[in-house]
Amino acid sequence: MQVGSSCFHGDEYIGALAGAASRGVRHFDCAVLYGNQENTLAGMKKAGLKRDQFQITSKVGYFPPDCEGKIYPWNGNNVKLDEAASIDLALKQLGTDYIDLLLIHSPFVGPGEFKAALTPHFFAWGHEQGRDFVGVPVSPFETIDGDNVRELMSEARLARAAKLGINFEKNREIRAKSWEALENAHKAGKAKMIGVSNYPANVLEEMTTYASIMPAVNQIEFHPSNQQPKVLAAAKKHNIQICGYAMCHDVMYNPNPVIAEIGKARGWSEYQVVLRWVNQKGVASIFGSSRPEEQIANLASLEGPDLTTDEVAKIDALDINRPVFFLTEAAEQSCNFKA
Repeated sequence: MQVGSSCFHGDEYIGALAGAASRGVRHFDCAVLYGNQENTLAGMKKAGLKRDQFQITSKVGYFPPDCEGKIYPWNGNNVKLDEAASIDLALKQLGTDYIDLLLIHSPFVGPGEFKAALTPHFFAWGHEQGRDFVGVPVSPFETIDGDNVRELMSEARLARAAKLGINFEKNREIRAKSWEALENAHKAGKAKMIGVSNYPANVLEEMTTYASIMPAVNQIEFHPSNQQPKVLAAAKKHNIQICGYAMCHDVMYNPNPVIAEIGKARGWSEYQVVLRWVNQKGVASIFGSSRPEEQIANLASLEGPDLTTDEVAKIDALDINRPVFFLTEAAEQSCNFKA
């Protein structure tokens, strides 16, 4: 289990890290995208941990190349085909000369694909928090005759990306060069292990045509509403460990009476139920919380007891292919490999 950092900054993040470390957590998930990596070392110092006593995941290569002014958000320090510079920046921000697990943050290689992929993300923030990234509410959520606007926009953006034309070989070349940068970092000792994030099954299969080292990890959105069985099967085929995120977001944004009922019977929170289910699926998990009581409860889910076979089956049946963050179909249609 790792502590995530995407939602924290400054003193809150430092305190969350130090608190988690005091409770036995030794792996911390970071990214250039999150803009808070400088605080990681401060959190470890506050916890009294030396560098060889904890592990860091960081991520680079989030934005497609040549897309400044074409997509939102944007950060020129985190662009595909410039991963080598982003890796050096991550090392500087983290105050270390190596990263334990270094990931390519996304498989998205063009503006149309990127916009389609981020559609759920904007609606999650707009709907559940009343705002999007720039503070303007996303509305309406349904048309007057009952169609879901998020689904309509997702379908429209996928169709538009396809209509613009898909250059499969160019897409493959960009992803191959991104991965080569991580392989080079691994050879240079800058990364002990390397992997990917948000890669669908067919893009993992595509990697077999160019990777000298297959990923150790694929970090994906994984929760009851979005279980990605094809990705899990491809990961098993290629000995790739799946690490899941967004379990807390699914509990908050898509509350389900099945999970609530299991939690009530066991005296657990819904989040604890989901974390236990994730663990029993063989998926590593990332949780994010700065509250001591929540950290303690999250970690307790690792200890069991196990959910019953019937309880696991009930949660398995909740999959509706509904991500909170990324529409991976955008990356799927940019790749002509079969899962």
